[in-house]
Amino acid sequence: MTAGRTLPSPLEAATLDPAEGRGVRPGTLGEATLPAPPMNTLIARTGKDDGEDENAEESAAMRRMRVVDPETYAVESEVAKGGIGRILRAHDTHLDRPVALKELITRDPQAEERFIREARITARLQHPSIVPLYEAGVWPSGEPFFAMKLVSGRSLDHFIAEASTLDQRLALLPHVLAVAEAMAYAHNERVIHRDLKPQNILLGPFGETVVIDWGLAKDLDEESSEPPPSSKLPSKRLSSPSSSGSMALTVLGVVMGTPAYMPPEQAAGRSVDERADVYAIGAILYHLLAGKPSYEGNYPMDIVRRVLREPPAPIEKLQPGVPRDLVTIVQKAMARSKADRYRTAGELAADLRCFQTGQIVQAHHYSARERLLRFGRRHRATLLMAFAAALALAVTGALAVGRVLDARDEARRERDRAAEAERRESERADTLTLVEARAAASRDPLAALAWLKTLSASFRGHRRERLVAADAISRGVPLLLRGHMAGINRGAFSPDGRFVATASDDRTLRLWDVTTAKARVLEGHTDEVWDAAFSPDGSWLASRSKDTTVRLWSMQTSETTVLAGHAAPLGAIQFFPDGRRLASRGRDGSVCVWDLAARECKRAWSKTGTERQLVISPDGRTLAFVGAGSLVLYDADTGSERRFEGEAQETQAIAFSPDGSLVATGDRKGDVRLWDVSTGESKRLEGHTAMVRAIVFLPDGSRFVSAGNDRAVRIWDVRTGEARVLKGHEGTIYTLALSPDGKHLLTGSADQTARLWDVASGTSRVFRGPNDSLSDVDFSRDGKRALVASYDNSLRVYSLEALRDRVVAVHEREAGVIAVSPDGTCVASGSADGAVVWTNLADGTTRTLGQHAGEVRGVAFSGDGAAIASAGADGRVRVFSTQGAALSFEAHAGAANVVLFSPDGARIVSAGEDGAIRMFPAKGGEGQILARHSAAATALAFSPDGTRIAYSFADGRVVLREVVTGRETILAGHHDAVHVLVFSPDGGLLASGGMDHSVRLWDVTTGAPRHVLDAAGTGLTRLVFFPDGKRFATLGGEANVKLWSTADGRLLDVLRGYRGVVAGLDVSPEGSRLAAAGADGVVRSWDLEAGESRLLEGHEGNVFAVAFAEGGRSLVTAGKDRTVRRWMDDLPMEATSIRAFVEAATPETVTSLGLHPDKR
Repeated sequence: MTAGRTLPSPLEAATLDPAEGRGVRPGTLGEATLPAPPMNTLIARTGKDDGEDENAEESAAMRRMRVVDPETYAVESEVAKGGIGRILRAHDTHLDRPVALKELITRDPQAEERFIREARITARLQHPSIVPLYEAGVWPSGEPFFAMKLVSGRSLDHFIAEASTLDQRLALLPHVLAVAEAMAYAHNERVIHRDLKPQNILLGPFGETVVIDWGLAKDLDEESSEPPPSSKLPSKRLSSPSSSGSMALTVLGVVMGTPAYMPPEQAAGRSVDERADVYAIGAILYHLLAGKPSYEGNYPMDIVRRVLREPPAPIEKLQPGVPRDLVTIVQKAMARSKADRYRTAGELAADLRCFQTGQIVQAHHYSARERLLRFGRRHRATLLMAFAAALALAVTGALAVGRVLDARDEARRERDRAAEAERRESERADTLTLVEARAAASRDPLAALAWLKTLSASFRGHRRERLVAADAISRGVPLLLRGHMAGINRGAFSPDGRFVATASDDRTLRLWDVTTAKARVLEGHTDEVWDAAFSPDGSWLASRSKDTTVRLWSMQTSETTVLAGHAAPLGAIQFFPDGRRLASRGRDGSVCVWDLAARECKRAWSKTGTERQLVISPDGRTLAFVGAGSLVLYDADTGSERRFEGEAQETQAIAFSPDGSLVATGDRKGDVRLWDVSTGESKRLEGHTAMVRAIVFLPDGSRFVSAGNDRAVRIWDVRTGEARVLKGHEGTIYTLALSPDGKHLLTGSADQTARLWDVASGTSRVFRGPNDSLSDVDFSRDGKRALVASYDNSLRVYSLEALRDRVVAVHEREAGVIAVSPDGTCVASGSADGAVVWTNLADGTTRTLGQHAGEVRGVAFSGDGAAIASAGADGRVRVFSTQGAALSFEAHAGAANVVLFSPDGARIVSAGEDGAIRMFPAKGGEGQILARHSAAATALAFSPDGTRIAYSFADGRVVLREVVTGRETILAGHHDAVHVLVFSPDGGLLASGGMDHSVRLWDVTTGAPRHVLDAAGTGLTRLVFFPDGKRFATLGGEANVKLWSTADGRLLDVLRGYRGVVAGLDVSPEGSRLAAAGADGVVRSWDLEAGESRLLEGHEGNVFAVAFAEGGRSLVTAGKDRTVRRWMDDLPMEATSIRAFVEAATPETVTSLGLHPDKR
């Protein structure tokens, strides 16, 4: 086995002088180093060098770790550093406690896996003699770490070296017993240490004993993930002895551990169990009693040879006077055969306790004289005082009762401590599981849900579980179909969508029922199967193979037909539209047209070449393919051909337009050509820089799509030849498919992802999960399902109807404002192009209601949701019925900035750049000017009961007006423009926010300020009250959201994590969730009870507006990418319901996915 360990444990680091370290930030490699530490660890590196793996994906271990903010820990010093890691002394700023941070600074995947295994094992082991782990994660820069309790002290070998007499060393025996008891606990958890030695036992200043450095620990119930052993062992001499004079060698390579303390089976590189640790404890006891290790040498191989060849020197010869009981314990623990040793550390600990209390040591054989003398020593007082027994009987009885009661109470306390330790262990295990699930959600939603299923029944963080589950569901949870023994080359839906056929390198096809997930295996090909295609009526399945044959498989019977006629492996097959013929092409360029009734090749084109593609025209009369540098149009009925000369070399992709008038081709050089079938003329379309692998036309024929090795998707306009470029893939695009309605495009890439593109907006959603390049993608004929096939032998089938996060409207320019109808079912959006669009969220229908001459600055729904008002830069206020009727008011001399309906829907109020506040009857008629000011009007708000209206201006003026009487109250205090006015839910307060960075809460009855808050930032842009009115949230031109107490104006929390200014904000109807988004294009949905958020990714560029809809079951956003999107958030809130949802979401488990969960 191979391992690399130069990193001291946190407790070893705790014994170092902090002055020797240099202050650094966590998560940075830095240049800070310590003076070279003693070389007390030897590493035998085997396998690949780092450079050989520099292009590999980040290891799975790393991706499972949660990203932790470095500000969580204030680093005080670096106290130790090795070849692969370092120790930092730090302070936990959240919990106000000192910690030791252990960081991995090498990016070797094996080291990362060992590092995480150490963290998991340490987290599981809850024992007073084992250091507790507080947290494990990765820094934003990618390095993993874990935080542990910082314990001071010195290692056992220091104390042994300082003890000059046997009596002084025997005083250390309780510490060996503590080690045995700790290992007994670990063995009960099926964990072995494999590197026990005095250097790994820390003695604290208050008598505590701690076993440290679990880097080589192994879970006996977990299949080893370590690499195969090296064939070499280091032989370099180590010049630095331990404090006791021995060489503290940790040999890695063939063997793993420290030679002087390892049993013969470990030294021989064989598998080990708990008895290896028993031997090590015996060797530690030997060292304590003899004053030196059982084996010594200058070279690790010398020590290993001695361990394999001979037992250690008898301890009684090295140290006369050692108690015979202890000699026996050492001999049994260090027996050459593991069958002769104590079976567990618990048995060894029991004998040590017996020795300490003067009882019979089970491993020792006592003579009659020894037993009599021992009895006398133990019962001397009893024998001398026997005559007083009767006199003391009453007292003894009372004391005995007291001892029984004390023992009972202690047993209860011990039981309670054990229950508490078990609870803490379960909590830590659940925390690590949640870390696994959260990390998995972005790369494989199935894995995330599978991890969530392993959470314990006592897990209390169901809201955090809900966040992870919602994240996984939003990314698409497919039906996972596995069974092939080699990569899948092609996947195809049957015409009715009930089945999927897959062709594999394992020489078989499989016919999958997408309802039951059961498969029928089709065998017969003698080499790799490269393609599968259904006949138009679904009665036949055709396959092509490297074995040069085409096979036909009946869907109704077991009939199989072999079509043999090609001399080379097959490059393409396609059924004719009538289903009575099939065309095939060999990789030698030959073409056959098969009469399926006669099972004969009726037409053949046999000119040689390297081209392998062909396509059949929509009317079924013509085959198009490239041969000998020309485009060939081959008449399937007559065998005649037309050849169009041109640059058509090494074509990789070819497609007919839907009307059959055009052919598009793409070649190895990246050239795309569009051919006119009637004239043979072609034009070259420039854009791709590398091989074009796939081409498909949109249903209306006005555009076609191409993709390939340059990682870009191009949508070409047939008339102009111009292309829109869609980017996102990070590897070659091997395959693409277009949905039947032409609205969506699916691409599969070498980057192991598929992308579902919205053709109108150009935005995409990413499907992850496969562990190898994607080989094929396809849509079912009804467009309700999509498949993704991979060379990792798996097929994933997605229900597109279940992907409810989607683009619901696309504007011509950026979408800047939105409003949600009172019932939450509809959304109105306005954009920079002046359009006002209404969208029904339930059925996805959209309607453009009208057009402003400039950008739309505000939209609002009436109270009944039947009307929509908009304010535009053209100064007009427009009112639309959802049925299409419209009114238009010339409201302002400049832009209309804001528009609102009164709560009863009878009136509309607008505020404009001209400083006017105007009111209009909602159904038309003359309006009135409520106010006019010298500065632009910037904000409006109606009180919930409609009795008051507030408006503000660019000079900081705020006015509160009674609607019926017209009485105005000037609310003075702001010194700059006020863009935010919001009434509290009960109408008792008005909140105003200004560019002077202040928030003011006004009592609407008295007009007096209740609180004046310094919100910092660059000026208030948004404020939302929570439904109960006890809190409110603000945006202030910063990359955060601030939460405030309404009662006393305290800042309650700051929600961070954004990479740009936050612009959109809303609170859910029940008040437990908050959504905000901004310049980084990422929407964060916060669960405030859990204190965590999930990312809603899809927008490209700034997100300007966020609003909850559908009673809080969804979120609507609008952004610079011209899109309005709906994000579903309707998972259940209760613990039992979310657990049931996760169980039902997928049949996959960590076992079925091969994820190897930790033992609970």
